Amino acid sequence: MFVDPRSFNGMQEHNYMESYCNKYRESNDKFTEFYLSDDYETYTIEYTGDILKAFEKIDYAAITVTGPVFALVAVPKGELNRLLDDIPEIIYVENSFPYTLSPSEVVDTNSYYNFMEGTNSSLNGEGVIVGIISTGIDYLNPRFTDITGNTRVIAIWDQTLQQGPKPSSIAYGTEFSSENINDAIKLKNNEGDPYSIVNHRDEKGNGTSIAGIIGGRKLDPKDLLVSAAPRCEFAIVKLKNAKKSTLELNGIDKEGVDVYESADIRTALLYLSELQIKENKPMVIYTPFGSNIGGHDGDGPIERFIDSLIQRRGLEAVGNTGAEAMANTHTSGVISATGKEQIIEISVDPRQKDLYFIIWAKRPDKISIGLTPPNGNGTGRIPAIFTEGEEVRIQIGSSVATVRYHVSFTNGDQYVGVLIRNVQSGVWKVNVYGDYIVNGRYDVWLFQRYLLYENTKFLINDPFITLRLPSTAVNVLATSYYDSKTKVPVPMSGRGFTRDGRIKPDICTGGTDILTTGLEGKDIVISGAAAAGAILCGAVALIMQWGLVQGNDKNLFTPKIRSYIIKSVIEVEGVTYPNPQCGYGMLDFRKLYQTLGVL
Repeated sequence: MFVDPRSFNGMQEHNYMESYCNKYRESNDKFTEFYLSDDYETYTIEYTGDILKAFEKIDYAAITVTGPVFALVAVPKGELNRLLDDIPEIIYVENSFPYTLSPSEVVDTNSYYNFMEGTNSSLNGEGVIVGIISTGIDYLNPRFTDITGNTRVIAIWDQTLQQGPKPSSIAYGTEFSSENINDAIKLKNNEGDPYSIVNHRDEKGNGTSIAGIIGGRKLDPKDLLVSAAPRCEFAIVKLKNAKKSTLELNGIDKEGVDVYESADIRTALLYLSELQIKENKPMVIYTPFGSNIGGHDGDGPIERFIDSLIQRRGLEAVGNTGAEAMANTHTSGVISATGKEQIIEISVDPRQKDLYFIIWAKRPDKISIGLTPPNGNGTGRIPAIFTEGEEVRIQIGSSVATVRYHVSFTNGDQYVGVLIRNVQSGVWKVNVYGDYIVNGRYDVWLFQRYLLYENTKFLINDPFITLRLPSTAVNVLATSYYDSKTKVPVPMSGRGFTRDGRIKPDICTGGTDILTTGLEGKDIVISGAAAAGAILCGAVALIMQWGLVQGNDKNLFTPKIRSYIIKSVIEVEGVTYPNPQCGYGMLDFRKLYQTLGVL
């Protein structure tokens, strides 16, 4: 049995959550109603003191606690300032920002990348749980069962279903156990309807294809599918789509896109963390999604939340850097001295209705901005003289700009969020004024490319610091991806380093032409950042099996796992490592097996 004698932080958080959730159980129905309603906006907060007692004196908003300092609140549209006045225990508030799935494209090829070539089967992931936060899983696919036909999926939490049993500490969604899933499989085998028992489906196929790369099992000796950990178990979270009110709050208007929100991702992480404690087995969580919005320095709420969870042994997180390097969604510049300024140019597609961007500057620098539309007069300098986080709205022709100046309470860096409603098409100019300059560097991000129309972009692209959140978190093991045939980094793969100078990505992984399983049990070949991250996730599962399950390294925390991974890379002659495209090098499973002494 896996037992962590040094998991005080994790158990402390678990006990804290149990007591708080029990105390606030009666209000869960209220939170669920508010949280799922488009008449309410969702925010992540950080708090001090007894936040639950503070909320007892109001009836127009609801809260659910996700940690000792973190919580989610549901507030009627336009009532956030009222809430902040009524609840002084709230010390920080952040929108529920939009996340999108990492790129994963089905390709037509008969040539597959065997990332396990040259290894043996002494490691297979047995005893390790892989948590996947994505679109669900096709639990009826026999690749996710053991040789007896029983499921290897120990739990599914489907956020999109509200009629079934909920997780013990979370106020929405439906949870299915392995017993439920096995009953559904048996019913299907007897020509019944399995969905009458487990009404969960992966309509998109993203989660299923990821699970196939990590731990899909061969169905016969001639089966061509290769996975890293074919005997691992799975814990699955299916994310619900972002609420309409969240899309409106963030100015997202592109049609036909799947958007998820940070609030649901936070609860997904909490769910898997609680499940790992309950199951008392090592778990690696794969986060195959990302966002551009944040400081890219590991200091945002989602990143710090992950870092707080991963402090205990036996729980790890893996991410990928996305595909934003050539997407023209990041630009940067340097203000030479106090009193100087720089100009950023943003092209806006005629189909774009609203535009959001965020500017970050390093402490102790202070900046302010001005906006000039494609046609008409600009605003001049908008001074940062109002209360922290307070918004100022300015009419600019037919557009309305909302500007918020902030100073990060965790590291002192300044950031400016700008949302332009009814944005005019053409080229906008953003003047960045150096009110007080020591460093001078600033970075600007638009939403990730998937959320923007084609011609909405920065005219000058900076391909670096384009790794997406949460791969920027300190304790997330992150990979970029290379072309499996040429062994050359894919140009669009998100690049580091982080804005605070940490080495990310950790490594680079092959991410093209990966054979996996799709919906209805069909084999497919995929390419993209999501596939590369799945391969790294499988590698981490093997290390956890070797170290924690088999007992070869009981003192296995994130820094040591990172060291094993870094020791398992190959380097290209003439290339300097670490570098922003590949980190410390390209992951090689044969070398990983040699590093662990199992080859």
